[in-house]
Amino acid sequence: MEAVLAHRAEPAFVPASPMGFNPHGDMPAQHPEQELHAAVQQVRALVPGAAEVAETVVVGDAARQLARASQDAALLVVGTRGRGKVAGAVLGSVAADCLRHAQCPVVVIPRRAVH
Repeated sequence: MEAVLAHRAEPAFVPASPMGFNPHGDMPAQHPEQELHAAVQQVRALVPGAAEVAETVVVGDAARQLARASQDAALLVVGTRGRGKVAGAVLGSVAADCLRHAQCPVVVIPRRAVH
């Protein structure tokens, strides 16, 4: 099994947005490797005896990177952030792109199912 966190490189300058949201607001709050490791640890705590999981961090468009990773996968599991219709339409949806472009079955876990 492999856990993949895809993120965009942190911009040196973030322009102001008249729409009231930061297009880079979905970047991890901590270092990406730490963010991924914490998520994997949560899964291990919930699933006793879980198989070893390789942790991979990639820089780039999340949907594109996950679709690429799906070429060698038996299953792709993605979560949703639940941004809402307006922000989702403007920013796009990684889960929706994965459903369209993945090369294996895709499971989408809604944010409300995790909390």
